[in-house]
Amino acid sequence: MITLQHLQIINQVIAEGSVTKASEKLHLTQSALSHQIRDLEASLGLKLFHRMGKKMVLTEAGGKVLQRAETVLPLMESLQMELTHLKDGRHQTVRISTECYTCYNWLPAILHKFKQKYPGIKVEIIVQATQRPMQYLEEGKLDLAIVSKQVTGSPFRYDVLFDDELMVVTSPQHAFARRKKVKAADISEETLILYSFGNNDGPVPGGLLQPKQVMTLPLTEAIIEMVKANMGITVMANWAVKQYTRSKDLAVIPLDTSLRKRRWYACTHKNAEEPLKQLITLIREALKN
Repeated sequence: MITLQHLQIINQVIAEGSVTKASEKLHLTQSALSHQIRDLEASLGLKLFHRMGKKMVLTEAGGKVLQRAETVLPLMESLQMELTHLKDGRHQTVRISTECYTCYNWLPAILHKFKQKYPGIKVEIIVQATQRPMQYLEEGKLDLAIVSKQVTGSPFRYDVLFDDELMVVTSPQHAFARRKKVKAADISEETLILYSFGNNDGPVPGGLLQPKQVMTLPLTEAIIEMVKANMGITVMANWAVKQYTRSKDLAVIPLDTSLRKRRWYACTHKNAEEPLKQLITLIREALKN
């Protein structure tokens, strides 16, 4: 069987013109290098060199091996360089997704800091993984899933990111806007507009709220516009609604229920490399408040 070392030996013997010089370049003894060539010739049943004194001349078979060596060795060298860059965090792609929401307004500021430290790393948001982040992680299609549930006995690593709480978002004209808090039972006569896309039903745990009517939309921005028009109310996590609270067209009131608080995790493979760990740290620092 021809190995990478065999290709290196044959390539070096021809490049240097002798076994002696080739052995020095490859940090092998002359005896060891000659032994490798003889073993390869024996296994192939073909002579690779004509021995003409100290000079080594390729046979037809040896020429074919050298031809492949000249193709394979640069490719292997390039591969080794790419892998080294991955290890050092110089060139890599990090694929991330969250289990809910279409808003990633917090990401640009984080990526700016991350790019300063790891300029060669590309970060991709895998939107289609929003519905099934854990499945994508298991299939190797995702590197980081931001989730609100920790699975006991999971083969993945969970790093705590932050805690959040659910807030009721209404128009300033709505009666809830004048309250300090809204109880879950108070929503029984309301139209509740919630995020829903595919298998993703947004942040509200099943059975927590029993509104008069539920309206679902696949875009957070559309939900916000409906609420501004006083066509219903919504319930969102405080960090998700934060970007919209600058507007005077919205009122945000705490939801008074024991299930309103959640803990978010960065879920990764246990052998996550340092750049990914640094990205998790930046996300934690950006979102913890």
